[in-house]
Amino acid sequence: MENLKIALLKQDIYQDLYVCPVSEKSAANILFSSMMRVGPIGLMSDLNADFYIVKEEPAPETHNI
Repeated sequence: MENLKIALLKQDIYQDLYVCPVSEKSAANILFSSMMRVGPIGLMSDLNADFYIVKEEPAPETHNI
């Protein structure tokens, strides 16, 4: 278990959570770029998790109706 790596994903349509530039590395700056919520910032900072923003998939089967 020591070699496991954590990755957090955020879909790009969430415009209020972690809205800093992709080059930002400071956990504090990432946190304060959010509006009204913090999300799982502790995982990124305490567990050295990677963070990725993924684009919304346009295929109809990926959307809730």
